[in-house]
Amino acid sequence: MVNDMPDWEKFKEVIEPVMKKIRVEEKYFKIRAYGEMVDILWRRGNLQGAIRLEELWNEFMKRYTFSLFCAYVMDGLNVEINNGPLQAICKAHSHLIPTKDYDQFEKALNEASHKVLGSSLSSMLRTLASSDSTLSTNMPPAQAVLLWLKENMPVTADKLLSVTRQYLEPLKN
Repeated sequence: MVNDMPDWEKFKEVIEPVMKKIRVEEKYFKIRAYGEMVDILWRRGNLQGAIRLEELWNEFMKRYTFSLFCAYVMDGLNVEINNGPLQAICKAHSHLIPTKDYDQFEKALNEASHKVLGSSLSSMLRTLASSDSTLSTNMPPAQAVLLWLKENMPVTADKLLSVTRQYLEPLKN
């Protein structure tokens, strides 16, 4: 880290020897890496540092072939997270896998979208989000809807996030 941001040279100094040892000395060719540092940075509030570390991993993947897994503990209904950081994280990943209670999230989002938008607009929104080719990350439909809305109708997205949270609150108790 340099000034609270991951540094490319320091990153390479740590990761490259490990990758070479695994690949050359240990002769493992299918490598899976898991990094929890992104989550540590994220939880500490260093969102830009977490995003930068994702970029460094992606850059490093151009040099070595391996699968990279990471996980974040985040509130996907937090307006601040949906104001850019989540989109940046999605751009750095091929897949977004939701929380274990995704079915409840999907149901709450459906109910909230019917309340906020009405049933016909809610259905149309799902169609628009699913056909959006700018979403390079493979993700569940409800998450795609929220990201599409945040990009195209930010005020409505914030309202939908708030109402969805209201539907989920009773389920936590």
